[in-house]
Amino acid sequence: MCGISGLIYKNNKEINNTIIIKNMNNIISHRGPDDEGFYFDKNLSFGHRRLSILDLSSDGHQPMHFSNKYTITYNGEVYNYLEIKDELIKEGYNFTTQTDTEVILASYDKWGEDCVHKFNGMWAFSIYDKLKNIIFCSRDRFGIKPFYYFDDNEIFSFASEMKQFQALPSFKATVDEDVVYNFLANSLFNYNENTFFKTIKQLMGGCNLIYDLNLHNFTTIKWYEIPEQSTEKSTFKTLFNESIKLRLRSDVKVGSCLSGGLDSSSIVCTVNNLIQKKELQEIVSACFEEKIFDEREYVDALVNEKNIISNKIFPQLDRLLDMNFLKSSIYIQDTPYTTTSVFSQYSVFEEAHKRGLKVMLDGQGADETLAGYHSFFPSYLASYVKKFQFTQFLKELNKIESINKINKTSIVLQLINTLLPRKIKYILKRENTNWINYDTFSTIDNKSPYITYGERDSHLQTFSKAQLFHTNLPLLLHYEDRNSMAHSIEARVPFLDYKLVEHIISLPDDLKIKDGVTKYILRDSLKEILPKKILNRKDKMGFVTPESIWAKKNADFFKKELEEAVNKSKFINKNILDSFNNFINGKEAYNNAY
Repeated sequence: MCGISGLIYKNNKEINNTIIIKNMNNIISHRGPDDEGFYFDKNLSFGHRRLSILDLSSDGHQPMHFSNKYTITYNGEVYNYLEIKDELIKEGYNFTTQTDTEVILASYDKWGEDCVHKFNGMWAFSIYDKLKNIIFCSRDRFGIKPFYYFDDNEIFSFASEMKQFQALPSFKATVDEDVVYNFLANSLFNYNENTFFKTIKQLMGGCNLIYDLNLHNFTTIKWYEIPEQSTEKSTFKTLFNESIKLRLRSDVKVGSCLSGGLDSSSIVCTVNNLIQKKELQEIVSACFEEKIFDEREYVDALVNEKNIISNKIFPQLDRLLDMNFLKSSIYIQDTPYTTTSVFSQYSVFEEAHKRGLKVMLDGQGADETLAGYHSFFPSYLASYVKKFQFTQFLKELNKIESINKINKTSIVLQLINTLLPRKIKYILKRENTNWINYDTFSTIDNKSPYITYGERDSHLQTFSKAQLFHTNLPLLLHYEDRNSMAHSIEARVPFLDYKLVEHIISLPDDLKIKDGVTKYILRDSLKEILPKKILNRKDKMGFVTPESIWAKKNADFFKKELEEAVNKSKFINKNILDSFNNFINGKEAYNNAY
């Protein structure tokens, strides 16, 4: 797990000034405090910051070279590198390190650009192929690790974080209005290749970028799509266990984030089953004094049953509202953020760092694949309507209402919406948030990404794929990458093992939602190891904070900040103050868009 930098001068001048690439590297020293390296060749330079996880020796130094043909700068982990290494040894390859980096290079030598299909893990890398005179860049299937690029008439540059491009002489921070609009109206960014800055793009998950050093142009290729049917014959439990085993491979200490919810608890309980009893698993949990937002009872239920060291932290609003910290946290993220849950997650990784945990397992990806959010219910019910199975439809509707405490009328209205043609959905979903200055968005695309990419679809598979690649998950992975790497920690996400994802996506709907209960296959598969209190838990909290309580207790502070934002921003108006006042006075529900 590391940080990468790259720079190509298009006029083919030899680079004799290393200041730019070194500045790009310095900006992300937090991503790799253990080592630093550079590579220079004519008009090309690579930079690397290393966080040592596998093969802690100097053999893991990057940029790494292979057979005088290839040079790589790489961020991530290919967890199945040992299996690939054995395969390559049988093909006559020799290895001099214990790193997965060398395995990537040998794989590229053997299989070319198709090598990425062999990898099970998370990555963002660039390989300089001297024979073809190209730069081969790749991002993992689900975009767990970031890859940004900047391209103008003189320079092509890539980086792990957008802030690195500040080191480029020609970079200008010009805002992308479409992205700003969707952030304000839909609480979304990272839904496509565009970023908050017009001149910065991201390589999307499951895509490769090939830069031609002769012609100085590049192409992007989508190399991964979730197949309609999984070829995996294994069970959910077997695939989940294998995913955890792979993600326990490390030459440093591995811990886990534990919220007390089903996803993180499933990881912790499975790890507890897999490790030897003499090894103590260590977890970090964010807790709150406000009981409605506190999950300590579930954390304790698990900890009391297992051989675990539990660390509890209590994130405090006073710290978040300290202007120095707030500015620092936004700088870390490279973006504004939509919820104070980001701060809570930051605090968890901060504590993990204090505890000497260099790798942390986390539960991202479970909700998106296993239909864990309540927003999946209308799409699930739509399948019964389309098949005219009205008896089963009514049974499930009643169970969803009673178990999840959701108004039946609300569900039916959402169901009707999912069954409508996309053109009609666009018309009904036209944004009308009165605190947004719509006339200031000159190129606004008012088509909601939720609809465009299929999240409001009546097919559960389409809904999941939209969340995985465009809406929910890319946002959460962005937050997690920045929060973990800010503390030099590698975050691993077992639910995003591609074999497991493909298996889950191909499962029938009633193995995801059944009798009004979400994540049925997960509950059923792990019922022998999960504490009953967690197994039978039906409420959905997510990575929550007492945000609404904090807002009311500090109403004067937030009003002042909103007033300042209205005065400074051309995108929002004073109506946002009216909405906030209505919330304070109990006339409107809390909206974290404030």
